[in-house]
Amino acid sequence: MAEALVARYHAGAGAVSVPVDAAHETWLVSERYGFLDGDTRWLSLEEGVYLATSGRLVFESMMSTTAYELFHRSDPDFAVRYALYHHYRSAGWIVQSGLAYGTLYALYRESPDVVHSEYLVYLDPANKPMSWNSMQVLTRLSEDVKKTILLCQLHDTTTAPTKSTTITSLHGSFGLTEVMFRYWPAIAAPDNASSAYAMRPATMIPKRKRR
Repeated sequence: MAEALVARYHAGAGAVSVPVDAAHETWLVSERYGFLDGDTRWLSLEEGVYLATSGRLVFESMMSTTAYELFHRSDPDFAVRYALYHHYRSAGWIVQSGLAYGTLYALYRESPDVVHSEYLVYLDPANKPMSWNSMQVLTRLSEDVKKTILLCQLHDTTTAPTKSTTITSLHGSFGLTEVMFRYWPAIAAPDNASSAYAMRPATMIPKRKRR
């Protein structure tokens, strides 16, 4: 394995940068980490910490735990965002920003250059009931973009529901409850249907090649 990348934190930009290095560019591009700007690759804070925990990156003048604490102090929501990022990246998903859809993340099974995202991660504050308006917005979003919504809540492990999944992040653990839903027209059900239907996992849809 090549030597670890050396990353510099830019507080004003809320991001970290690494110099372009041919030894690293192939896997950074294939796994879709950050974006290229001239001779610099810019990474989100979540990407930077995740790569640091896997030994691929070191922060300039500070340890990864120090970087995590610094990012959390500057943005109180960083810890929960990182916990979800870490969870889905570790599960093998390519995690990209979901900003274009109004969600936290979009999950891809393969490179976003060749397939569409299958899931959209929506972070819902724990212990706060979701309004019907918000649910309707997400349902309509799911219908319009033909994707499955992952409604996620993170709990303190001492108060997490029994069936929650434990996420061990860089600092502490969270209990994750995840509800998967998508738009489903009732007209698709048989007339005599009286029982619930099990939701099948989302399928990967290849992108059309441009001519």
